[in-house]
Amino acid sequence: MGFAFAVAKNNFPGIGGPNYNDYGFGNCTTMSEERNLLGLYIGLIKVLKCDLDDLHGACVNGRLDKFTVDTFEAAKSKYGNALVVGKYYTWFLENQHVVRNIAVTRFVKK
Repeated sequence: MGFAFAVAKNNFPGIGGPNYNDYGFGNCTTMSEERNLLGLYIGLIKVLKCDLDDLHGACVNGRLDKFTVDTFEAAKSKYGNALVVGKYYTWFLENQHVVRNIAVTRFVKK
């Protein structure tokens, strides 16, 4: 999965490429928003070690917002609020619009 590999290396997915838009970076209006979104995905992938197939499925189905909240909230219940909630998740709770209802039609079988 190219997206997860880029994030694992602390890199943005290719600007203008499909993953850039699919995962919400194209909806960010500032570089600060892009950095926060990258930090959020780093937390999901590297720290919380979310299931990459589930992350991809959430992306394809336009449910990245729900997947992200569910994953962080489950981790909070398991590990405690102080260990899980940082600036990126807090930012995300106020900026879910960047990943909400993204239409990823290139994966849909016709």
